[in-house]
Amino acid sequence: MDLYKYYFLLKNVKFTVSDISDLNEYHKKFDILCSDILYSKLLQKILENKKNLNVIIDKESKHGFVYKNDDDKYVNMKLNDIINSSMMKLRDNLLEMNNSFTSKKHDDQYDMKGFIKINEEKIIKKYSDFKEKSEIKNIVSTKFSEIFNDKKNESMDIAKAITNINNF
Repeated sequence: MDLYKYYFLLKNVKFTVSDISDLNEYHKKFDILCSDILYSKLLQKILENKKNLNVIIDKESKHGFVYKNDDDKYVNMKLNDIINSSMMKLRDNLLEMNNSFTSKKHDDQYDMKGFIKINEEKIIKKYSDFKEKSEIKNIVSTKFSEIFNDKKNESMDIAKAITNINNF
Protein backbone atom coordinates (compact mmCIF):
# COMPACT_ATOMS: atom_id res chain seq x y z
CA MET A 1 0.00 0.00 0.00
CA ASP A 2 1.46 3.38 -0.90
CA LEU A 3 1.86 6.39 1.35
CA TYR A 4 -1.23 8.24 0.17
CA LYS A 5 -3.49 5.24 0.76
CA TYR A 6 -2.23 5.15 4.37
CA TYR A 7 -2.87 8.86 4.65
CA PHE A 8 -6.43 8.50 3.36
CA LEU A 9 -7.16 5.55 5.64
CA LEU A 10 -5.83 7.24 8.74
CA LYS A 11 -7.55 10.54 7.97
CA ASN A 12 -10.82 8.61 8.07
CA VAL A 13 -10.20 6.62 11.26
CA LYS A 14 -13.03 7.21 13.73
CA PHE A 15 -11.71 8.26 17.14
CA THR A 16 -13.65 8.20 20.36
CA VAL A 17 -13.91 11.32 22.52
CA SER A 18 -11.17 10.04 24.84
CA ASP A 19 -8.74 10.03 21.89
CA ILE A 20 -9.09 13.73 21.02
CA SER A 21 -5.85 14.73 22.76
CA ASP A 22 -4.02 12.08 20.77
CA LEU A 23 -5.80 12.97 17.52
CA ASN A 24 -4.05 16.29 16.99
CA GLU A 25 -0.58 14.95 17.72
CA TYR A 26 -1.13 11.86 15.59
CA HIS A 27 -2.42 13.81 12.60
CA LYS A 28 0.23 16.53 12.89
CA LYS A 29 2.96 13.90 12.72
CA PHE A 30 1.19 12.15 9.88
CA ASP A 31 0.77 15.38 7.90
CA ILE A 32 4.47 16.19 8.29
CA LEU A 33 5.59 12.71 7.29
CA CYS A 34 3.33 12.68 4.21
CA SER A 35 4.64 16.02 3.01
CA ASP A 36 7.13 16.36 0.18
CA ILE A 37 8.77 19.16 2.18
CA LEU A 38 8.85 17.30 5.49
CA TYR A 39 12.15 18.81 6.69
CA SER A 40 10.93 22.38 6.12
CA LYS A 41 7.51 21.61 7.54
CA LEU A 42 9.01 20.13 10.72
CA LEU A 43 11.37 23.09 11.14
CA GLN A 44 8.43 25.49 10.85
CA LYS A 45 6.46 23.46 13.38
CA ILE A 46 9.41 23.38 15.81
CA LEU A 47 9.87 27.16 15.56
CA GLU A 48 6.25 27.75 16.54
CA ASN A 49 7.43 27.02 20.09
CA LYS A 50 9.22 30.08 21.49
CA LYS A 51 11.61 27.82 23.43
CA ASN A 52 13.08 26.79 20.08
CA LEU A 53 13.78 30.31 18.80
CA ASN A 54 17.50 29.99 19.45
CA VAL A 55 18.92 30.75 16.00
CA ILE A 56 19.50 34.21 14.55
CA ILE A 57 20.85 34.32 11.03
CA ASP A 58 22.22 37.07 8.84
CA LYS A 59 21.76 35.97 5.23
CA GLU A 60 24.08 38.66 3.88
CA SER A 61 27.10 37.69 5.99
CA LYS A 62 26.19 33.99 5.82
CA HIS A 63 26.66 33.71 9.58
CA GLY A 64 24.41 33.38 12.55
CA PHE A 65 24.21 33.11 16.29
CA VAL A 66 23.01 29.94 17.95
CA TYR A 67 22.18 29.58 21.63
CA LYS A 68 24.63 27.07 23.12
CA ASN A 69 24.14 27.03 26.91
CA ASP A 70 23.72 29.23 29.98
CA ASP A 71 27.46 29.91 30.26
CA ASP A 72 28.41 30.58 26.65
CA LYS A 73 25.01 31.97 25.67
CA TYR A 74 25.23 32.46 21.89
CA VAL A 75 28.01 31.29 19.60
CA ASN A 76 28.80 32.58 16.12
CA MET A 77 28.44 29.94 13.40
CA LYS A 78 28.63 29.85 9.62
CA LEU A 79 25.21 29.63 8.00
CA ASN A 80 26.30 26.45 6.21
CA ASP A 81 27.10 24.81 9.58
CA ILE A 82 23.75 25.90 11.01
CA ILE A 83 21.89 24.40 8.04
CA ASN A 84 23.91 21.15 8.19
CA SER A 85 23.33 20.77 11.91
CA SER A 86 19.63 21.57 11.52
CA MET A 87 19.22 18.99 8.77
CA MET A 88 20.91 16.30 10.84
CA LYS A 89 18.74 17.04 13.89
CA LEU A 90 15.59 17.19 11.78
CA ARG A 91 16.48 13.86 10.15
CA ASP A 92 16.83 12.27 13.59
CA ASN A 93 13.53 13.82 14.74
CA LEU A 94 11.74 12.67 11.58
CA LEU A 95 13.02 9.11 11.97
CA GLU A 96 11.95 9.08 15.61
CA MET A 97 8.55 10.52 14.70
CA ASN A 98 8.15 7.93 11.94
CA ASN A 99 9.08 5.07 14.28
CA SER A 100 6.56 6.29 16.85
CA PHE A 101 3.80 4.89 14.64
CA THR A 102 4.81 1.36 15.67
CA SER A 103 3.57 1.98 19.20
CA LYS A 104 0.20 3.48 18.29
CA LYS A 105 -2.92 1.57 19.21
CA HIS A 106 -4.19 1.97 15.65
CA ASP A 107 -1.66 -0.61 14.44
CA ASP A 108 -4.18 -3.42 14.81
CA GLN A 109 -6.45 -1.70 12.24
CA TYR A 110 -3.78 -1.00 9.63
CA ASP A 111 -0.41 -2.51 8.91
CA MET A 112 1.85 0.46 9.57
CA LYS A 113 5.06 -1.38 8.68
CA GLY A 114 4.77 -0.42 5.00
CA PHE A 115 4.06 3.21 5.88
CA ILE A 116 7.04 3.33 8.24
CA LYS A 117 9.38 1.74 5.69
CA ILE A 118 8.30 4.11 2.88
CA ASN A 119 8.79 7.14 5.12
CA GLU A 120 12.11 5.97 6.48
CA GLU A 121 13.42 5.58 2.94
CA LYS A 122 12.08 9.03 2.00
CA ILE A 123 13.64 10.69 5.07
CA ILE A 124 17.02 9.08 4.45
CA LYS A 125 16.94 9.80 0.69
CA LYS A 126 16.11 13.47 1.20
CA TYR A 127 18.96 13.78 3.71
CA SER A 128 21.37 11.97 1.35
CA ASP A 129 20.33 14.21 -1.54
CA PHE A 130 20.97 17.24 0.66
CA LYS A 131 24.46 16.00 1.57
CA GLU A 132 25.44 14.88 -1.95
CA LYS A 133 23.79 17.31 -4.38
CA SER A 134 24.85 20.94 -4.29
CA GLU A 135 21.67 22.15 -6.05
CA ILE A 136 19.54 20.50 -3.34
CA LYS A 137 21.79 21.93 -0.62
CA ASN A 138 21.33 25.42 -2.12
CA ILE A 139 17.54 25.04 -2.23
CA VAL A 140 17.44 23.81 1.37
CA SER A 141 19.79 26.56 2.51
CA THR A 142 17.58 29.21 0.90
CA LYS A 143 14.38 27.74 2.35
CA PHE A 144 15.80 27.28 5.87
CA SER A 145 17.25 30.81 5.77
CA GLU A 146 13.78 32.12 4.95
CA ILE A 147 12.23 30.09 7.77
CA PHE A 148 14.80 31.28 10.33
CA ASN A 149 14.57 34.83 9.01
CA ASP A 150 10.77 34.83 9.45
CA LYS A 151 11.39 34.28 13.18
CA LYS A 152 14.38 36.62 13.42
CA ASN A 153 12.69 39.43 15.35
CA GLU A 154 11.22 37.07 17.92
CA SER A 155 14.56 35.25 18.23
CA MET A 156 16.39 38.55 18.70
CA ASP A 157 13.99 39.64 21.45
CA ILE A 158 14.67 36.39 23.29
CA ALA A 159 18.43 36.77 22.77
CA LYS A 160 18.36 40.33 24.11
CA ALA A 161 16.52 39.17 27.23
CA ILE A 162 18.98 36.32 27.82
CA THR A 163 22.18 38.27 27.17
CA ASN A 164 21.13 41.76 28.28
CA ILE A 165 22.64 43.08 25.03
CA ASN A 166 20.46 45.52 23.13
CA ASN A 167 22.51 45.66 19.91
CA PHE A 168 22.52 41.96 19.16
